[in-house]
Amino acid sequence: MKVLKSILIFVTVPIFAQEFNEFASAVYIYNCASAVYYNTSGSGVNCINTDCSILFDGSDFGSFDQNSGQLALLGGEIKTFKKNNTPANVCGGNLNYVVYDLGNRPASPIFSAIALPFAANCNTGTNVFNDGFGPCGLDPTSDDQKWNELSAGIDLTNRPIGDYTLEVYYDYTGDYNSTSDCDDIQYINNNFNPTNFTADFEIIASGSPCAVTLDNPLSKISYECNTDRIYLTFLYNYLGSSKKKIIVDQLGSSDERKIIWISSLISEQLEEIQLELHTDNLITNTPIRILEENENGEEEILSSISLNCNSSISDAYITYDYLGGAFLNLENWMKNKPITIKIFDFKGKLIKKSTILEVDDYINLSIKDKKLSTSLYFINVSNGSQTAQLRYFNTPD
Repeated sequence: MKVLKSILIFVTVPIFAQEFNEFASAVYIYNCASAVYYNTSGSGVNCINTDCSILFDGSDFGSFDQNSGQLALLGGEIKTFKKNNTPANVCGGNLNYVVYDLGNRPASPIFSAIALPFAANCNTGTNVFNDGFGPCGLDPTSDDQKWNELSAGIDLTNRPIGDYTLEVYYDYTGDYNSTSDCDDIQYINNNFNPTNFTADFEIIASGSPCAVTLDNPLSKISYECNTDRIYLTFLYNYLGSSKKKIIVDQLGSSDERKIIWISSLISEQLEEIQLELHTDNLITNTPIRILEENENGEEEILSSISLNCNSSISDAYITYDYLGGAFLNLENWMKNKPITIKIFDFKGKLIKKSTILEVDDYINLSIKDKKLSTSLYFINVSNGSQTAQLRYFNTPD
């Protein structure tokens, strides 16, 4: 795909002298079979995608089949702060987006808004957000919050064949001199340099490389947290003729590589891998990467997993069995409070809803559905006072 614009690199420096501001933001994109945060502001440990090099601005997402749903805008996230010692407030934000033909930006683009409601406060005791994902800011005197929408499901493939640009910016409201008003507005917009944040993609009739990406040999990933260790399990489907190794690692804040585990050469058709990871050997708040290495030493990233072991919400996680079953597991949920479970597709459409009236200390519920296609789904679990948001990849066969 021919790219008609130059690639811009942004640098964001939080101005902590202001009463309220942002210190990280990212666009959430469904690309083929996975959902990825693309950073638009933030640096170091504050990046929402902990790999700070994954940027939205200047990206080329690639080619996608028309009306396939292979590329979608799921939403975005903003991390904000307000000074504790000043009368300030943050009220919420929006991710504003527009799509137009590559190289033909309208003089006055008409943007659509995706609301970014409140998601989490900072736990000042652990300096981790209360949803368990990501550290708070570096200023201990600030009151940090997170605002996001992760299931908007804006299908970007339902347009004519051609090359396109997705342009975004954020606005968020608050108040400089009140703890309750929402009279002031700020923007995250790449300083209009020369426009807002932009990324390109192509719509084709058929033959998208997405079909290759969907053949990822890794599946049925699950993990269980214990006091001082994490049990990580996944199924590896050997593809090809050359022997390969599996590597599990992490990248630190300065991109230093920490090797956690390396397999011997694998040539079996299907192999279940179970690892016991000691938490004192892991880099805190950093995803685990699973890579495949061929005999020439060439590596390919198969998955990046955020291990959420510090969440303040009640335990909710998905496990898989060797027969291909998928199960929603709930632990320590309040008794005598009915639990509602909603399943949404990646476009945000409600697919299935059920209610559990009899609540025990532990619930194991089959969620695999042969009527659902092979795709990414979002699960919302709530009993009115406890909530959990999960992602689930359904494989009906």
